[in-house]
Amino acid sequence: MRQDPTEMRAFAIDSLAKRLRSVGLSDGTIADVAGQYHPIYDRLWSQYEDIHGVEHPVRWYQQQAAAATG
Repeated sequence: MRQDPTEMRAFAIDSLAKRLRSVGLSDGTIADVAGQYHPIYDRLWSQYEDIHGVEHPVRWYQQQAAAATG
C-alpha cells in the first residue's frame, strides 16, 4: 500500500489544527501555525535529497498531482 506523503502532511497539520482549536486558539492563529508547518516539510524533503543524492519519494506524488491538474 502506498501512502502519499503530501496526504500524511495534510493529516498531521489538520490534526494539529483540531487540537489547537480545542484549546481555544483563534482560526487566524491556527492558520498561521499551519502555514508555517508546510514549508518545514518541504525543507526536510529537500534536505533528504541533499543527503541521499536522490529524489524524495514525495516528488513522484507531486508529479502525479501536477499531471492530473495540468
